[in-house]
Amino acid sequence: MLSMANIIFLSIPIHIILFGYYVKIMRTTLEGDINLPEWTGFFKIIIDGILLVIGQTIVSIAFMIIPLIIGIIGVAFLIFAESFEIIGHSLMFISILSFIPFMILNSLYIILANINFAKRGFFGFFDYNEVINKFSINYILLASVIFVFSLMLSITIVIIVAIPSILVSFIDNMALTFIFSLISSIISSTFSITLLIFSYRAYATYYKNVN
Repeated sequence: MLSMANIIFLSIPIHIILFGYYVKIMRTTLEGDINLPEWTGFFKIIIDGILLVIGQTIVSIAFMIIPLIIGIIGVAFLIFAESFEIIGHSLMFISILSFIPFMILNSLYIILANINFAKRGFFGFFDYNEVINKFSINYILLASVIFVFSLMLSITIVIIVAIPSILVSFIDNMALTFIFSLISSIISSTFSITLLIFSYRAYATYYKNVN
């Protein structure tokens, strides 16, 4: 049987390939193609997937650096300056509160930065003026609608998948449990991939229309 570590390790290249394909979807959508792209240029897909992960990671660190610095300073006050404990607690509180708006801003930025990367290459992630200039009320509404729709669909899928899984768990049959677990994973993965394809196409269409 595969261990959890092995499953995670095996899932990494699969996700890299999927990320690269999402980049290809964004790119073809910007070009006006309404059809899903073919799985050609496999090496390019893998490279795009790797660059997408690297770019998103760097951007996320950049957005989270301010709350992190505030939190680190707060911890330093608590550890090395006990007489200023109130300052340390205040900074920790500010750090925790600031994570929420920075996370929201990071999420909104990364969505459009992904598309900018698909259009302009890796440094499109860091073209802050280009990305931020595409922010609008319509974009925030689009992101909100997709978020709510994704959340509702995810909850529905969890319920649909969880009920038979719970029922099967009472049956002392490893083969049947494995089959149901496999089916549940396929169903949830299929819905997840489909939802991401829909989301990336919607965002790329928005980007294209405000270009």
